[in-house]
Amino acid sequence: MKQIKNILALIPRLAVFLLLTITGCASIDTGPSPFITPATAYIPSRDSSLSARFAPVFLIDDNHHPHNRIGSPMAWQDQQGKIHISINPEQPAIYSQQFSFQTDKAAYKNLVYRIHFQETPFGLCPFYLTSGKNVGLVVIVTLNKQEQPVLITSVHTCGCYLTFTPTSLLPASSWPSDWNKKTQNIYGVSLPGLLQLDPVNGRQYQAITLAIRADTHRVTDISRTDEDLLPGQYPTVSTPLLPMQALQALTFDGGTTSFFETVGPRKGYVKESFKPRERLLMSWWTFDWRIGEDKAYEPGGPDGMTFYTSSKLWARNQSDMINIPQFLQYWGWNL
Repeated sequence: MKQIKNILALIPRLAVFLLLTITGCASIDTGPSPFITPATAYIPSRDSSLSARFAPVFLIDDNHHPHNRIGSPMAWQDQQGKIHISINPEQPAIYSQQFSFQTDKAAYKNLVYRIHFQETPFGLCPFYLTSGKNVGLVVIVTLNKQEQPVLITSVHTCGCYLTFTPTSLLPASSWPSDWNKKTQNIYGVSLPGLLQLDPVNGRQYQAITLAIRADTHRVTDISRTDEDLLPGQYPTVSTPLLPMQALQALTFDGGTTSFFETVGPRKGYVKESFKPRERLLMSWWTFDWRIGEDKAYEPGGPDGMTFYTSSKLWARNQSDMINIPQFLQYWGWNL
């Protein structure tokens, strides 16, 4: 009888956990690493192209630990001839691409930026549900027909921790009806509900800056920054802006290979991406054996691949970021 009571006592806690995770991948995150060092600013290389002009600055906590440094995917071959994929934290890179899309109201361009880290670390204290290798973050800057940034979207490359931040250049009629322009809460992290953008010092806009938490690599703030002032405030890392296609041809001694699986049931997933805790705790109720595993993000990508952003089984297609107009409509954005 006592064992039955103990089991029943756990049910409310399980219910709370499921409620927290049903719209995305939540982690039991007790906060940043206790060994925090000053944040480091990763500043993308600039030129006159749209992708370079609007590429965000990433302000990342605890650069002391390699798994908190933006890296670049690398391929290597072991003694048995097997090819492995890992993230080299000594060679930072931001990968970018752009594409256009049309809604019922207007035409837009999406500038897509992708970064990767070695891992979200394993351990018991703190305990991170999203622990795993080759993790990443996608940031999308949506431009209107005047090539002004109107919406900033961020999401982990597994599809979790989705955030939206409209800018002051997006008409309020395009926002969700219940949007709070002061603040928003994303699984315990408060983000601004609006990003004010104005011309500054002869430039079109200040740099969009995303603050990234140590270990979990969650977005903890979105702001605008005078890029020229960053070297006086933070250690800075000049970061190459590379085409997204480079991820399809990683070099190693024997040739080239893709960062993503190209055949089989894992087609479109990041090679050697595995989230054992999410599989154990979430796969059974999300009906996704590969829950939390990182993916390619590219409209018109691998057949059958969905980059869903809601774990609700009935909302997989509607929340799929590959179909941008449908995805935005699902989340209440009326662009």
